[in-house]
Amino acid sequence: MTVRRLRARGSNREIGRAMATAARAVHEADAGPHRAVDPDVQCARRRWFAIHHPVLLERMAGAAEVFGVDRDSDDWDLGRLGRVEVPAGCSAVFHPGAGTKNRHALLGRNFDFPTGTYSDIVGLPRKRGESPLAADVWVIELRPDDGYATVVVGIMDMMGGMDGINQVGLVVTLLADNESPAPEPAVVPQVGLSEQQVVRYLLETCRDVEEAKQALLMAKQYYIFVPCHFLVADRSGRSFVWEYSRGHNREHIVEPEAPGPLVCTNHLLHRWPDPARLPEDPRSAGTAAFTYDRWRALETQSAATAMVDADDVRAHLDTVRFTLPSPGVRTLWQAIYDLDQASLELSFFTGDRRGVTTTQTTSASHCPTTRRHSMSQSDRPPPQRASSGSPLEPEIGFSRAVRKGNHVALAGTAPIGADGNTVGEGDVAAQTRRCLEISAEALAAVGATLADVVRTRIMLTDITRWREAAAVHGEYFSGIQPAATFVEVSRFIDPHWLVETEVDAITDDDRARET
Repeated sequence: MTVRRLRARGSNREIGRAMATAARAVHEADAGPHRAVDPDVQCARRRWFAIHHPVLLERMAGAAEVFGVDRDSDDWDLGRLGRVEVPAGCSAVFHPGAGTKNRHALLGRNFDFPTGTYSDIVGLPRKRGESPLAADVWVIELRPDDGYATVVVGIMDMMGGMDGINQVGLVVTLLADNESPAPEPAVVPQVGLSEQQVVRYLLETCRDVEEAKQALLMAKQYYIFVPCHFLVADRSGRSFVWEYSRGHNREHIVEPEAPGPLVCTNHLLHRWPDPARLPEDPRSAGTAAFTYDRWRALETQSAATAMVDADDVRAHLDTVRFTLPSPGVRTLWQAIYDLDQASLELSFFTGDRRGVTTTQTTSASHCPTTRRHSMSQSDRPPPQRASSGSPLEPEIGFSRAVRKGNHVALAGTAPIGADGNTVGEGDVAAQTRRCLEISAEALAAVGATLADVVRTRIMLTDITRWREAAAVHGEYFSGIQPAATFVEVSRFIDPHWLVETEVDAITDDDRARET
């Protein structure tokens, strides 16, 4: 699993361009544009967005520019950037500030998801080269010229999200509904908001819980894969869970009866007003397994702790994590949201090693939604890193890319294919091209592009073949012209490598990308 981060600011069209550029660099054809299944539905979708969600419509226009298609054409679905949407089984708990040690409202959530491919999940033979659905996790921070700044965490569709927070302390988290009988997934986009789009819609249009209730009551919703419910909370301490009936025909707003914690897992809260009557969980697998047991565990621990802090919330969520030996599913991330600070701390699943599930913690926080914003040193986020997925990274201590402020540095990049083997043995041009392809992906993962590159270094084992590498370098940089150096080295770690590259970049604060 690779965690990628994108920061973008500017108009919503500029943000749409930045998102589509990053999506295409990482997801290639899966990013889009996607052919619309039904032009009539697509026409109605655009009209619905124009009335109810113009922010998304403008970002779709930016994506259309990147993909080179007509934004007004009914032939293209531009409302998503990525693959299919598959919601997750999760656990979440909200604590109002009145019940926390520092008086800050806190929300914690475990994001539980299968580790397999889409084919694995739906029971089909795995396709050649098919990657796991959760192979790429995005942490996306957006600061539009008009509207609320947001930080959203998600997989598959960059236009949507699984959970997130906005600058005024509204937090939204999505959880799968495991109780609705005989789901009827739409499979393809319909008019209105899909599961992941609901998260962004609320964060980008609502200030607090009351506005979120009204927005949900007025919005048309559908589900691509399985029905979902949503826990919504604000820094004042108010919270609710938005649910549909089992037939998806009635809407329910579930609020705590008295001020205190609100727990949500993967069953419909409105069906069980008396928690003492919750059934026992069947012995089953999957991300929505043990929903009642997880709810009881979190409710009991939350009620037993008079005043909690972030460490307490984290410890409670740790008791319901999916780790070894659970088959086929892991808690991919754990998020702790501080609503008063409009900030979050994330702990990501990094693998199962020597019988232990391991994680790594990082953090992100908001800044005001201004075109130009200067942060104090204490406000500056920690270095942003992108992983290559190499098992040597934690052993040696390195990252594929590191971004600090607007400076980006890429590690030495070798011509390695997706299968782990050397690309283009004996072919300097092919190996150079592969190195620069990897570099473009790494830049996108930290919110930069090749246009931001200011220096390149091309290292060859035979300097007499420099022109072969230079020709490929020109394909990528003829219009950018960074400072470039070609040097000869005695050898690389792998004797089949003829070339390695290094890249440095500096992003421009006047563009849509921003740190």
